[in-house]
Amino acid sequence: MSDPDHSYRTREEIKAVQTEQDPIRLFANLVVERKDVRMSVYKEVDQEVEQAKADQWPEISEISTNVYAKPLENIRGNDPWELH
Repeated sequence: MSDPDHSYRTREEIKAVQTEQDPIRLFANLVVERKDVRMSVYKEVDQEVEQAKADQWPEISEISTNVYAKPLENIRGNDPWELH
C-alpha cells in the first residue's frame, strides 16, 4: 500500500478481496474443479513422451534442420558437428 497510515478499507474487507478475488487462487480452484481436463492433458503429455522415446535419434547432420536460426558454420576453425 502506498499510504499504510491512511486506509480507506477495513482489514476484513482487504482480506475478503484477497481471498475471493485473487486471480491465482481463482485459477487454481478452476483447475482443481476441472480435474477431467487436467487428467486428459496429463494423458496426452504421457503419450507424446512415449512417442518421443520410441522415435529414433536424428542424425548429427540433421540436428539443426528446421531450426529458425542462422545455420551453424565453421567458427574459429572448429566445426560444431565434429566429435572430438
